[in-house]
Amino acid sequence: MQNTLFIDEILREIFHWSAGQDLPRAAQVCRAWKDPALDALYESLTSLKPLLDLLLKFDNGDSQFVTVDQLRTFHSYARRVKYLSHSTITYPGLIPNTLLLSLGQNDLPTYILPRLQTAKVTLPTKTTCSIPPCLSLSPGLRELYLDQGFTSRKVHHRTDDYLKQVALVAPHLESLTFRGLASAEANRYFADMRNLRVLRLRTAHTLDAETLASIATFPQLEILEIHAKEIHSSDLAPLWESSSTVPLFGALQNFWIRCTPDLLEFITSKIESTQLHTLYVDLETLHQTTSFWHTLFDNIRKCFSATLQDLSIMHLLDRDDAFNTDIHDINTIGMKDLRPLSHCHNIRRIDLGTTFPVNVCDADFTHLVKWWPDLESLEFSAEITHDCIPPTPRVTFEALRVISTSLPKLSYLALPVDTSGITEDAIASLDVVGQRVLRTLSIMFPHLPDTTLLPRYLYTLFPDLPEVEYSSEEWFADWVKVTSGVRGLQLKCDKATCT
Repeated sequence: MQNTLFIDEILREIFHWSAGQDLPRAAQVCRAWKDPALDALYESLTSLKPLLDLLLKFDNGDSQFVTVDQLRTFHSYARRVKYLSHSTITYPGLIPNTLLLSLGQNDLPTYILPRLQTAKVTLPTKTTCSIPPCLSLSPGLRELYLDQGFTSRKVHHRTDDYLKQVALVAPHLESLTFRGLASAEANRYFADMRNLRVLRLRTAHTLDAETLASIATFPQLEILEIHAKEIHSSDLAPLWESSSTVPLFGALQNFWIRCTPDLLEFITSKIESTQLHTLYVDLETLHQTTSFWHTLFDNIRKCFSATLQDLSIMHLLDRDDAFNTDIHDINTIGMKDLRPLSHCHNIRRIDLGTTFPVNVCDADFTHLVKWWPDLESLEFSAEITHDCIPPTPRVTFEALRVISTSLPKLSYLALPVDTSGITEDAIASLDVVGQRVLRTLSIMFPHLPDTTLLPRYLYTLFPDLPEVEYSSEEWFADWVKVTSGVRGLQLKCDKATCT
């Protein structure tokens, strides 16, 4: 055997890319291969089953402990695990009592996975299926995904006990994602995790103002996701006044929040980070006709115009409100509302998702492309339902020409575009080189396309466009013909180039 195959670093790289079924055999080849192969096999587990099956193999079916030697063998495998995912789907059975009872024996580690760095754990409602902290935590844990779920409207105190253990065992935790309802005690544990760099709290209405006020002072927090639709600015203001000497959100770079427009305005005005580049907002409003867009965008301009690169805002009406409110009274986004964002020249991606389309026209795009010259993704999406007739957009195929000639980096484009008025003259008047970066074009207005003219128009503007997406079941076959037509022109050009 070549000496290079005994070099530990080379072996580990080879086994890292090897198929899982090959690793047990590789571990039996020789002593030099054993540890690298077993490390690769057990480093990442999508279930506890491979480990727990070891103990079940040792267990003779009685209530006696497995022997110390057998436990040492078990721990020799368990210490290799760095990533663990556990749920009732990946391991629906009970955790063997043999293992839990054996933890009390002397000279054995209290936490079974001492090298564990990342854990994804689902805490089910049934106590018998719950995973004990000793099986999913370690002092070296850096990332924890904890899913309690929303199958019950009640908070589970078992989750509180688990979070208590997290605070005690993993003081150097850097990333926490929690999904489920949070009790008052859980909120207190969240508020004390000051070493976090990443925090995602998908807690519906159960995050309290005191916890959010504390989170704002975390000195290293870079990524934050919170659901705060039940929190009001009047709840936060006095809490932050009492800690006025501490920078609020000082290191924040990526912020995701579900809240009301008023709370968003208040929080963004308090963010002291000079590094925030990503802002994702899911807006909740009580009155769907209230005008707030201009104020919201102007506040974003004031706070983040120098650093913002990725802006996504969702505001979807409740179904009943959408059907019962006159279209002329709906608070849609207009060009006047967007104008403050003209100062955000570093934007690379902008996504505005509303029930009714953003109210812009072809002429407006001559300004938009100048505001954001380095755009890579642009989406003005509208939530169109089958029983709702959408208003005809004021954006036509002419806007696509402006985009093609002015946004050379754009790779994704989704707009409600009306292409029905396209003519031979429109194609003949095109004098463009063609933008070759666009990979996705989504036409988000359902209508019947011209299957002869539209492919030629799109091919001229975007010669390398792979596919045209569409949101129309009624004219599905026609839009398939549009994509086929573009591909046919591409193939024709390729053949001409080859000859």
